[in-house]
Amino acid sequence: MYVSSGGIVNGATVNSGGELTISSGGEAYYTTVNSIGYLTVYSGAMADSTTVNSGGILNVRSGCVTNYTSVNNGGTFIVFFGGVASNARVNSGGSMSISAGGTAYYTSVNSGGSAFVSSLAAAYNTNVQSGGWLFVNGSATYTTVNSDGNAFLSSGATASNATVYKGGFLDMDRASANIVYVSGGDVNVSSGATLNSATVFSGGIITVFSGGTANSATVSSGGRFYVSSGGEATRATVNSYSELHVSSGGTATSALKILDLVYISLIAMSHYRLYNHQFL
Repeated sequence: MYVSSGGIVNGATVNSGGELTISSGGEAYYTTVNSIGYLTVYSGAMADSTTVNSGGILNVRSGCVTNYTSVNNGGTFIVFFGGVASNARVNSGGSMSISAGGTAYYTSVNSGGSAFVSSLAAAYNTNVQSGGWLFVNGSATYTTVNSDGNAFLSSGATASNATVYKGGFLDMDRASANIVYVSGGDVNVSSGATLNSATVFSGGIITVFSGGTANSATVSSGGRFYVSSGGEATRATVNSYSELHVSSGGTATSALKILDLVYISLIAMSHYRLYNHQFL
């Protein structure tokens, strides 16, 4: 079935082997896509309030905008180059992929759901709920990782203005992140990754592993900062009632400011490196 300019379809159901195509100027509302059904939305078309069930596929092409898509168990949502998805909900067992050149705004990745942001793709204001999974090779801006949520920044990925709440996890591998707020969650900085301007609040933990770097971190009261062997921390500020742990072979350099009432653990003290520090 084809819907062209000026055409509107409401409440359609696409079943096994069926295909609904919305071309420029066409509109689709409240469409349900079931097993082996296809909904493809092309440039200049619009699809609102689509539900993608097990085996169903929603394809969003260049110049198209979709709003309020729900991806359920076994459903697939793909945003191609130039396509835009807004307010998508990826539920348990559902999958959303943003291809190079695609953009997603205000995505919620719910328990058991997965969202993938490819290289050269962009995601803004993503909310990773408990049990949700976000995988980023492109860019992610204003990401929130809630309790038991998981976000992974892989090779070449960039992130900015992320918040990781208690029980949430942000893992970085050969990626970079700027302005990260660790509010009780965990941030792991692995080999080749760089974390800039992070703030660790009470209950939060940053761990810098071998080959990883953290620049200009601030550790607030109740926060913990670990530098493992081969890891490096520069220009950090460690405030009162917080913790700094530097393992054998770890490095903390460049005017590290350590305020009063800080717990400092320097493991294998003949081998750690703590340079240019200030005790205030």
